[in-house]
Amino acid sequence: PSITNNTIANNNSASKGGGIYCSGSDPSITNNTIANNSASDDGGGICCRNNSAPIVINTIIYGNVAASSGNQVYISGSSPSFAYCDIEGGLNNFGGNTSSTNYSNNIDANPLWVSPSTGTGNQEDAENADYHLQINSPCIDAGGFYLDEDGTISDIGAFTTTGLTGSPITNNIILATSIENSIIG
Repeated sequence: PSITNNTIANNNSASKGGGIYCSGSDPSITNNTIANNSASDDGGGICCRNNSAPIVINTIIYGNVAASSGNQVYISGSSPSFAYCDIEGGLNNFGGNTSSTNYSNNIDANPLWVSPSTGTGNQEDAENADYHLQINSPCIDAGGFYLDEDGTISDIGAFTTTGLTGSPITNNIILATSIENSIIG
């Protein structure tokens, strides 16, 4: 499956993976914003278990909370890859076993959103928050892809400074092989 250009914010999980839970799956997670989610167990932002090998590129994982381990990311028996992401706390803030994690060209910096939700979980209003990047965001031109032959580099996150936006999807269970351009909260 492919998860591309989404804002996944202010979700609560009664167990693992407040934003995304991978179990025996290998999704491509590209240009997403995974923020202010909570899990009552492991992996506030992303939880990877049971031989999962997601590839996470150009994604912001920030402000998530887990009651047990891995506020941003939790890994157990899996081998995820993270490249050109903005991850709060970096690899040292992951929970679980990170020995088989590929981690390269990532940053740990406040993404400087325009007007994000102020707290975690579904008591906050992600639909009316604004996760676009401010003009001085460290995520601008920090991604891993060239957008054109002039050497313009992609931004990190769901919203780029070139004006890509998504349409809102709220309070839905989504079963799909491809989720693109959405706000999930």
